[in-house]
Amino acid sequence: MQVMLIDSDREELLKLQRTVLNADPSAQLIAFSDPLSAVQYGRSRPPDVLITSDDLSRLTGYDVIRLLRRSMKRGSRAAMLLHGSDPGPGSGPPDYIPCIGTPDLTEIICGTG
Repeated sequence: MQVMLIDSDREELLKLQRTVLNADPSAQLIAFSDPLSAVQYGRSRPPDVLITSDDLSRLTGYDVIRLLRRSMKRGSRAAMLLHGSDPGPGSGPPDYIPCIGTPDLTEIICGTG
């Protein structure tokens, strides 16, 4: 499964990479800190799963999802990490990745199973 990760904050991107790999060590990660590069790459090589921050440079996470959604394969999933003034418990990717519908990631990230 190919998972595209996008976050302008490199530290958050590294946390997100670790979280996804802990959930599914076989995931093929493609990580971007620049959303425009991610969109360009994703249009020619659509990911199975797209996880993006809402707070990006030059584009928002909503923009990225909107721009890539048409290119993504049927059954692909998109999730957005929402950052706010009160991030809540843990304040890291495991707390904010919504259940994205892929069985191997959902169990660990969403606490199901």
